[in-house]
Amino acid sequence: MTTKQLILISVDIEATGLSKFKDTTVEIGLDILLVDVTADTVTMCNRLEPFNGYACGRDNVCMSAVAARITGLSAEFVSKQQPVGRLLTDCVNHVDRVCEPFPEVERCLIHYNGFQYDVPMLVADCESAEGVGAVSLFRRLKLEKTVDVLVLAKAHMDRTTLKRNVSGHCSYKLGDVYMDVMGKSLEGAHGALADAKAVSDIVLQCSKLN
Repeated sequence: MTTKQLILISVDIEATGLSKFKDTTVEIGLDILLVDVTADTVTMCNRLEPFNGYACGRDNVCMSAVAARITGLSAEFVSKQQPVGRLLTDCVNHVDRVCEPFPEVERCLIHYNGFQYDVPMLVADCESAEGVGAVSLFRRLKLEKTVDVLVLAKAHMDRTTLKRNVSGHCSYKLGDVYMDVMGKSLEGAHGALADAKAVSDIVLQCSKLN
């Protein structure tokens, strides 16, 4: 059976609020894994150096009270951080450096509801930051594909074991899916790096169960 290597880059962001049109990124977490892929099985080969950084976001966009409570990032803390354009550049520079020893290995970006939230937010921040363009920055990541793990969870998870929300429907919040798959609570939830690692762990664990 053929085995190939793949670099999984799990990304999560925290922002000033929930609007991908009005809010801005204040934290980025990347969990970077070198994995072996055989058919439908993914086995971690090596967890590479992660990335975690903070930014003050775009001008005139402040932390909402709800976002501050959820993330634990106060408006005062965020205001003292670097510009978001610098954080984005640092993030891509980190990926370049960590992945440099594996020039022939394909890279896959994974996220949780990222198509609806994280990716549009990052694109907006790239376009707003002076000297940072979304197209050029994303090209530097050299991604072969991107996968939304939330979409996979909704399609393949056993709905009889998932936690139910107040309406009686299955809860696909990251923490609830993590609990169902891993059998334990997600520590540090709503911290960008903790959430990024949780997405990686879900992918690895589910591939073992198949």
